[in-house]
Amino acid sequence: MSAIPQRLEAVVFDLDGTLVDSAGDLADALDRLLAEHGLPPVGVDAARRMVGDGARKLLARAFAHVGHAIAETDFDAAYARFLEIYENELGDTTRLYPGAQACLDSLRARGMPLGLCTNKPAVPTRHLLERLGLTEVFGAVIGGGDTPELKPHPLPLLTVVRRLGARPETALYVGDSRTDLETARAAGIPIALIPSGYGKRPVSPEEGDVAPSDFAALTHLLAER
Repeated sequence: MSAIPQRLEAVVFDLDGTLVDSAGDLADALDRLLAEHGLPPVGVDAARRMVGDGARKLLARAFAHVGHAIAETDFDAAYARFLEIYENELGDTTRLYPGAQACLDSLRARGMPLGLCTNKPAVPTRHLLERLGLTEVFGAVIGGGDTPELKPHPLPLLTVVRRLGARPETALYVGDSRTDLETARAAGIPIALIPSGYGKRPVSPEEGDVAPSDFAALTHLLAER
């Protein structure tokens, strides 16, 4: 396990499961879409485990979870409808995790360039940031579809770091899932893992380069840089 870069030039955050708990809104949108197809709900706990690899995989996992094999020709229409439903209730229950705002404020006060790298589709990502009052916080934002690849491919994360004017070895990625860990490793960027319970494949915070127990601990660690 390596440490936070001594010369830290940028901090990049994941969104769902890291900065915000969005499982309630995602589950509600999935359940409404499934109900329109005459299918049972997945619920919040199952939805939380499905998040992390993009909205299309989230929806595919939801259909699989309820035992429905949707035809490939019908999937695009279902996906578009899911996004429409989600956009209409975006932010109803989604909230920043305790300590997240204070961490962002502390970093901004010190002039640290901040970025966001998420597999959530780009349009709802930006709308959610606006609703949470975070639009001006991040100097670079990459959502799903902004680059040709999704995480765990390194391109989205490297694009954010480059746009912030930093180098991979002097940036830090803050995430919560195995997808985030694999993305950071592929990009050659240290990662701080905060446990959240999101994601299909469990990850231990100790697998990261630093393992803060929560945002208060992360803020303390970063203040030392």
